[in-house]
Amino acid sequence: MRGKTRSFLYGALSVFVVTFLLNVMVLRINLIESQGTGPKSEITHELNKEEAYLNYMARGQRKPKAANENEYLKEFLQHSVIKDSNSLTQEKTMNSFQDYKSAINDKNNIILQTLDGRNEEKFVDIKSVNYEDENDYDEDEYDDEDNEENSDEKPPKNKIFEPGDFVNVSKIIFARPLLKYQDVQNNEGSETVDNNEDLIRQNYQTLSGEHIVTDGIYWSDLAEKIVPKGMDQDEAFQFVHRSQHASVKSIHPPSWNKCGRPKNAYVVLDNGSSFCARYRDPHNKLVLGEVMSFYLSRLLGMDNIPVVVLAITNQTSRHWRNVNISSVQWQSGKVVALIQWTPYMETVKSLVSIPKILLKTYESSSVINKNYLRNITLTFNEISELVQWSSMILFDYITGHYDRFASMQDGAEQEHRQGVLSEKVRNLLKSTKTNKLWFIDNESGLFDAYDLIYNTAGNSFIKYHRLMLQTMCVFEKSMVDSISRLHLSENPHLVLEGFAARHEPFLDYFSKDYVYSTFKEKFKDRISEVYNWIQHCKLKNR
Repeated sequence: MRGKTRSFLYGALSVFVVTFLLNVMVLRINLIESQGTGPKSEITHELNKEEAYLNYMARGQRKPKAANENEYLKEFLQHSVIKDSNSLTQEKTMNSFQDYKSAINDKNNIILQTLDGRNEEKFVDIKSVNYEDENDYDEDEYDDEDNEENSDEKPPKNKIFEPGDFVNVSKIIFARPLLKYQDVQNNEGSETVDNNEDLIRQNYQTLSGEHIVTDGIYWSDLAEKIVPKGMDQDEAFQFVHRSQHASVKSIHPPSWNKCGRPKNAYVVLDNGSSFCARYRDPHNKLVLGEVMSFYLSRLLGMDNIPVVVLAITNQTSRHWRNVNISSVQWQSGKVVALIQWTPYMETVKSLVSIPKILLKTYESSSVINKNYLRNITLTFNEISELVQWSSMILFDYITGHYDRFASMQDGAEQEHRQGVLSEKVRNLLKSTKTNKLWFIDNESGLFDAYDLIYNTAGNSFIKYHRLMLQTMCVFEKSMVDSISRLHLSENPHLVLEGFAARHEPFLDYFSKDYVYSTFKEKFKDRISEVYNWIQHCKLKNR
């Protein structure tokens, strides 16, 4: 009996020792890889160097858990300068514009105490903005149809970003700050309407410039609240995931007001989502430019670039077998970019011209800054357009986009006719429902644009982009913060690639030719040029 007991103990001890040694080996391997000396890819190695920035970002964006939702809401609303006098109790009532002006200058005068039951439904859901809630995801959103034979097994759930969880960077990296008001998604799933805008409009038709600029170079919270909202970060990547796993229900040739040129197509998926498909074979740098411009926009916290999803045509696969791709002159085995169709932009009413104030600034070689805005009053539409144009100017400079306002600058110079600048801007549309501006057709960005500018006779666009950049010294703070982090990165192109690769499995389809080499070299340069201009604005507008 004692012999059996001794044998059992020896066996258990042996298992424990072997298990312990295996765990030590695994830990050692993980440690080696985390230090960049193991078999990590170049992108992953570079992304690890960004972890310090991510941790900083996480600390900066998270709010501490309140004891209960009422306390959290109370703390959350203390940062808001917009009041609903029907539902919010406050120490100071705003009966005049002077009261409003005083309140902005001294936010301590505003004391928000509570919400009634009706308004608890109007304001943003606590769980949707509290990154501490680890289980805030939809179990039904991520059914993977590719695992049909293992239908009992559900794919991994996309959890909210946690400290040390570097996989889910899309939840934190370069995202906008938590919203300070409610966004309500409409039935189309592509735009949202700010309930508080009506409250502002009830009291003010115009606003003085001094109330829409803060800290010298940033648009104020009030100015940003006036801008209609698109898909937030979570909604956008959920949309990407659903689209990647859906099948094509129908495919239609393009028309003049829907998807444009030949070989494009209007595509509807079986989940009801609609897209403009961009087919550019063999000029796939245009497809790559479209998808990478989208992911750059998300790194910068922008929400007015349509979602882009890559797909490989394959007539026999379950994704394409219900349609005939030859009906739109496509071949099998080619990569296409599916670009989210944004409704309410099919008519001439959606066409947009440069804001008059910005055109005047451009033509006089002056700059829009806090001093310029201090002496004028602006309508809500003027403020909204200026905020969005300021972001577009930075975005188009970084991507080198030449087929938006830069093409008009080129036309005005070539034709010796300044009137060209007042015409409707290419690839810029306004929703007839919300007045939100959408920056569409970004295929030239980053790759084709860089190739034109730096490898061929496209040097004039360097001048056009610089002239436009130097008209604006007021920006969205979240975008400036994101550009600053990219500037601090040793290889920002790898940060962008890594971010995109976490969501888009077909990025490996593209070869890394001389155009990629130009992107690799010049992306950092253009980030730095924008960063330096922003620093110049800071020094001049303290």
